Amino acid sequence: MSILEEINIYYYPDKDVNHSLANEDGTFDIIVSSNVLELIKHEMLAKNYRSMDNVSNDNGIMVHRFNPSGHFVKLSGSTITFLTVSDFVWDSFLGV
Repeated sequence: MSILEEINIYYYPDKDVNHSLANEDGTFDIIVSSNVLELIKHEMLAKNYRSMDNVSNDNGIMVHRFNPSGHFVKLSGSTITFLTVSDFVWDSFLGV
């Protein structure tokens, strides 16, 4: 057991909230994401938020850090690359 688990903190970096945590209704006090939501296709965001709401308890909170400059700044030089990423890039490289 890790030190985080000893204090009831669990880290799920590879979980899909719509599938892997579907049976965890009301389990979590805090849900945190960092630099993730901008990688999710727009049409999936509402479903993801509903799923996160389902797995948080009645007094639970969500904290989301959003990176408006995108993740391709170094490649393109643009700080708004997330607005111009093609479906091919989303589907092929980001896998989300």
